[in-house]
Formats: sequence, C-alpha cells, structure tokens
Amino acid sequence: MPPIAQNIINILTCALAVAFVLWGLRLFKVYIIFIGVVFGGALGFVLGALIGHNNAAALAGAVLLAIVGGFIAWPLQKVLVFIAAGAAGALLGAAVAAALKAPPDAWWVIGVILFILGGLAALALYELCVIIMLSFGAAQNVFQALLPGPAWRLSLEQMLRLYAQHIWAFLLITTLYVGFGLCFQRVFEYSPQDDQQERTLKALYRRATYLIAGLALLAYLANTLAPVGVRPWYYILGANLISWPLSALVTTLALVFFRRLGGGLQGSPWLQAAFSLAVGLVVMPLCDWLLTSLLLLKMRPPVFYYLFVEGPPWIIAVKWIYSCLVFPALFFFGVLRWTPSQEFQQKAARFAKTGTTQRLGLAPRAPIQAYLVGVTGVFAGEKFPLDEQEIVLGRDPSVANLVFPQDQKMVSRRHAALRYSRSRRRFLLEDLGSTGGTFLADGQRLGAQRPSPLAFGDSFFLGEPRQTFRLVQ
Repeated sequence: MPPIAQNIINILTCALAVAFVLWGLRLFKVYIIFIGVVFGGALGFVLGALIGHNNAAALAGAVLLAIVGGFIAWPLQKVLVFIAAGAAGALLGAAVAAALKAPPDAWWVIGVILFILGGLAALALYELCVIIMLSFGAAQNVFQALLPGPAWRLSLEQMLRLYAQHIWAFLLITTLYVGFGLCFQRVFEYSPQDDQQERTLKALYRRATYLIAGLALLAYLANTLAPVGVRPWYYILGANLISWPLSALVTTLALVFFRRLGGGLQGSPWLQAAFSLAVGLVVMPLCDWLLTSLLLLKMRPPVFYYLFVEGPPWIIAVKWIYSCLVFPALFFFGVLRWTPSQEFQQKAARFAKTGTTQRLGLAPRAPIQAYLVGVTGVFAGEKFPLDEQEIVLGRDPSVANLVFPQDQKMVSRRHAALRYSRSRRRFLLEDLGSTGGTFLADGQRLGAQRPSPLAFGDSFFLGEPRQTFRLVQ
C-alpha cells in the first residue's frame, strides 16, 4: 500500500477513534453493524477460499457474508458485544503477559480466561462496558497508528510481541482514553434531572472538549501528511492525539472549579480572555509535554515554547499569532461566550429524556415509584420522591440533596446516601463516614462505605432516633 494511502487510513481511523470516545453510545448501533460486517466478511473469505480454492470464491464469500453480518448484527448485538469486549480483555491480558516474558502458551491461556471474563462483564454491566469497550477500541486504534508500519500485516503473535515491546505506551493510552470516555459519557452526559442551567454548563464543557479534539486531529493530520522533517504546523498547533484527552479533562475540571467558586467565568470578559489564553499557553502544551515524556520514558524538551523565539521568521510569527490570538479567540467566542439557543436547549432536553437504554436499543426502564418519608425530626411528615439518582443526606448544601439545619450536630456535613441499584432491584443505604453514625430501625449501625439493602417499609435514623426516615412505595 502506498505511504500516502496508509497515512490517510490512519487519519480516518484516528478520527473514528475520537468519535467513539466522544459519542460512543450514540454511535453504538453503527459500531455493532460495522463489527457484523467485519466478522461476516472475514468468515466469508475463509469459507469461500475453502470451498472454491481461489481468490474469486473467497472474495464472493466475503462480500456475501459481510452483507448478511451487517443485517443480523443489531438483533445479535449482545453476542457481538460479548465477543468484542472479550477480545479487548484478551488482547490486554495477552500483551501484559508477553511484556512480563511469559511463555507463548501462557498468552493463550490468559487470553481465553480474560475473553470469557470480559464478555460476561459486558453482559452484566452492559452500558458501562459498552463505553469501556468503545474507548478501548479507540485507544487501540490510536496506539496502532503510532506503531512503525501497519499492524494488520503482522501475525497475531508478532502483533502481541510488538504490543509487549511498547507495553507502557499501550497501557498509558488505554487508561487515558477509557478514563476520559467514561468521564465524558457518564459525568458530562445530559440527564433527565438536569435543569436548564446544568445543561448549559455541560454544553460549555463539551464544546471545550470538541475544540481541543478538533485541533488535536488537525495537528495529527499535519504531522502525518507533512514530509519527514518538515512539520512546523504540528508543533504550532500543540496538543496531539495522546494529550488531548488530558488537556480536555484538565480544562473541563478548571471550568467546573471556577463555576463552583460562584459564577466563575460567567461574569468578567477579561477573566474569560485570560482563561482562554492560559488554556492555549499553559494547559495544552504542558499536557502534551508530560504525556510525550511518559510515552518515551524520558524527559522531552518543551518544543512548543522554543518556536516562540527560534526558527524561520514566518514560523515564529504564526506561532505568536496562533497561540496568543487565534486559539484564545476560538475558545473565548466558541466556548465561553457561546449562548445556547432555545432550539439547542429543546434538543438537549429531548435527548436527555430519550435515555441511554433507548440509544442502546434496550427496552425502556420502568419508572421507580418510591418515596422517602420523614417519620421524626426535622423532616417529620414530609415525603420525598425517589428515582435512580443518588440522594445525599447531610448539613452541607453544596454536597447534600436533603439538607439539615446547621444546629443538628448529630448529622454530619455529608452523612449518608440512598440510591437505587437496578442490578439488585432495591435501594441501598450507605453511611459516608459520619460521626454520629447511620442506624437501621433495630439499632444496627452501618459500617462506613458499606451499602446496606433497604426493603419497602424499612426505617433508619441518622445519629439518633429523633431523625428517622422510612422507605415506602
């Protein structure tokens, strides 16, 4: 394959990997159909070659079964998720075993065990494992794009040895992508419980991520297509495909932090401009430098900053213009100063109400009909509806949903939590390390951080029996 064609394939693969991290659940059906086409095509190629003993028969079999695989993939989604999640676990385990100098026979034993465990875990924790599986696949695609030469030309044993040779880079990229995929699709996903302000804030965080991800893809494209040794645009843009998840996560957490301080960046345009400049000049370059040094297992010079004073005049000029004007302006107007339209807010609300189960093609969940009733104490006679969202009881209004007055010293700032476990089909009560303790009606004290199941009709109290609640239907 010509180098330019291989480069284009790598670029498209990495763009698809970024899409899976950002919109994995929304692209899940496309992903499943893609897996069905690939599995069907591979099986058809082998069967066609065995039956016809020529390339034409193999190609015909591949096309035929690829079409069939694409059509039956969605009805068999759980089978394919079992296979895909199991294959991811097997690849990870076999690569680690190879890196630890285990004999090849041990690779296959570990691979088979983790294949079964990974597949069973995917069925038990379906939505969570789908996100992990898609993020893992994205990390693998990015890792393979960094390897010398196409990995698909190697045998499975050769590929595992290559993975073992770069095991730390593989584990770092995998951890980064899986962690960011879980954070982005679980923490910053729209929820039916979000009010308009929360959806606006989540949209702001997501737009920051989209901007940094787009620049990372642009930098990778410039780096891949440019002639060897002539890559100024890559260094001008800064963040690469490895560092963009960390850059986006740090930027997002900074936005959350400023918001928690009380308004944060929503007020002063000068503060917003300074924050935009800091992201371009500090956050992205430092994340890029740190992760590149970790990947190479040695400290790298901060090339991003050298280009401000060294090199051809046009590179220095472009570097100053991009870093101090263009990127801050993009971040300022495209992220911080962006005001969502009414149409966007309605779309976000509709998307939140759709629910993840419908996006995954599962049956919609029945609503939970349960209430927490105050029996004695501050909330005696009050009735609070419950759903799948965790409810925290305590005195600190910044962390508790059910807030007690400050004079209730037996109740801690963050005392206890009540949440619904759909896998166990019951509510769980957990003490959060409170001073006064959380007790069941019979006086049994719950261990800290040890959830205890509650049945309808069960009572519990916080610190003393004067603060008693009951779970009712």
